Amino acid sequence: MLMMELRQCFGEFGLTRNAQDRILALFRARGYPDLPVSSKTLMGTCRSVAHLLKKCTNGKLHYFGIAEGVRQTVTNEYLSRCSVINLDFAFDGLSPYGSVKTKVWPILCRLSATDFSHESSPFVVCVFSGTDNPEPSEFLEDFVSEAKVLQSSGLKINGIRYEVHIQKFVADYPARCRMKCVNGEGPASLVQCERCTIIGKNVDNITHFSSTEVRMSNPTLRTDLTFRQRAQPEYHTHHKKGPRPDSPFLALDLHMLYAFPIDPMHLLYLGIMRRYWEYLISVKKGKYHLTPAKTEEISEFMNNELRHQFPSDFSRRLRGLAEYKSYKATEWRRFLLYDGMLVLRKFLPRPCYKNFLLLSCAVRILSAVDLFQQEGLRSDANVMLQAFVADSQVKFGKNFLTIKMHSLVHLAKDAEMHGVLDSFSAFPFESYLGRINAAMRGHGRCIEQIVGRIREGYLLQPVPVRMRSTERPQPVLSEEVTSGDTQDKREYLQMRLPDVEISAGKMRDSIVMTQSGEVLRVSAIIHDTVQGKIYIVGYKFKHSGDFFRTPIRSSAIGIRKVWGYDSSTERQWHIEEIRCKCVLLQYNSEPKEWLCLPFLQQHC
Repeated sequence: MLMMELRQCFGEFGLTRNAQDRILALFRARGYPDLPVSSKTLMGTCRSVAHLLKKCTNGKLHYFGIAEGVRQTVTNEYLSRCSVINLDFAFDGLSPYGSVKTKVWPILCRLSATDFSHESSPFVVCVFSGTDNPEPSEFLEDFVSEAKVLQSSGLKINGIRYEVHIQKFVADYPARCRMKCVNGEGPASLVQCERCTIIGKNVDNITHFSSTEVRMSNPTLRTDLTFRQRAQPEYHTHHKKGPRPDSPFLALDLHMLYAFPIDPMHLLYLGIMRRYWEYLISVKKGKYHLTPAKTEEISEFMNNELRHQFPSDFSRRLRGLAEYKSYKATEWRRFLLYDGMLVLRKFLPRPCYKNFLLLSCAVRILSAVDLFQQEGLRSDANVMLQAFVADSQVKFGKNFLTIKMHSLVHLAKDAEMHGVLDSFSAFPFESYLGRINAAMRGHGRCIEQIVGRIREGYLLQPVPVRMRSTERPQPVLSEEVTSGDTQDKREYLQMRLPDVEISAGKMRDSIVMTQSGEVLRVSAIIHDTVQGKIYIVGYKFKHSGDFFRTPIRSSAIGIRKVWGYDSSTERQWHIEEIRCKCVLLQYNSEPKEWLCLPFLQQHC
């Protein structure tokens, strides 16, 4: 039992070999002589994995396989609910140790969760390591062979054969282009768009896609057929080497456009949001340039005024925009969907703020399940994205419209195909890529370390899928208040739901919105033990209105300004009347007014 627990502990926390050996020595010296001296013996580490590796042009490769990982991931409950096994894949390049000389490319897989009915962790299907990026034909050879069999014959589990569908491949733009064997971003190529045949123009070594100066004034949309037929030869031709080889993916039953969605994480948050802020700061001749003093003022406002108002559900503390170069994707997403609406209203000129709202409102509609389900709002989001791209050319110039900006005009269509943005973003795979990076310790022998850790069976292993309940989850109550109340009604200060925590003792964690749109501050949580019901006690804000009216009335997407409340007029609401938790940010002190933004739970 102790050996098993130590194996799990060493694997879970990724301790170094020296640390593991030291812990074993301490246990052996204190009455556990049966424990092995070396952690390699305890973990069952292979002496060598060299015989498992396949040599490639630029490095080495090991193929673990799809089927075995799926079998370890699915559960009986999952199989009872799903007659078809839908899979998502991801591939990306890593540079371990910050080295540019070593490239590590894993292929990851997880059960597709477009409807958020379950939570599935990724597992490794294949891994490559070498001095350069892998050749697609070698990297994908084993993968394509197995995927073809799964698509045609399905997968047998517990004596039952299940259909297997490949839903999508998630990757950033350069990785998608490399594996599809088409032109990517760069001054040498003027044909870069994955969705249409637009031809860009190269100015100052930057290829831009200005709506007024493109060579083709009326580009056509690509289709699966035109891609396979190479209807636009320039898109499939290297500027020096000539025609590119066919992508190995062509052998699979895939839509060669929409099976490779535009990843919102890299496009929106690490791409456009970062570039947007760089333009405001760096382009000194720009009309809307922010001086260092103004940038510092914005950062002080965020650090001193907003940080303590943000709910504790957000995994990262608020940081000022002076630190934008080290911002993670989750921080850019938070800024775009939450505090950016207040910060930029306060510090940017009105025309520039309206430009930002076009993007922010569109992304919120495409991110919130309840908003996305409304066809009219989805159409509005598409119009807003088109307007944002056109208006950005006016505000920031033609060179701002790189392929990332142009790709925005196609994002709403990808959402139509796959669902809300988070259902086809790289976020679920990013933390797993971090674990792969952490598994590589000493310099060199990257693939040997990854294969060794996976074969040990305690790190990077497939994790069984966790199904979400089809019923409303039962809250977990804590911090009971001792008072003179009877035993049939117990008062609590905290309530934990699967995605959020509501705390009556903290202003930032006590704001909720009802199904009818009322904004409440929670002062207590009551559990009626006789009826088995839970009630929220609090008071509502008396007044609410639109925080902005263009490009859409803010109340239409759940965003309101609220003011005027009386803490002496408490009442109670049944928990089923509560729709969601909210972010409440004060933007006026006299009179007191707040910006109220409904939570998008999956963004915390």
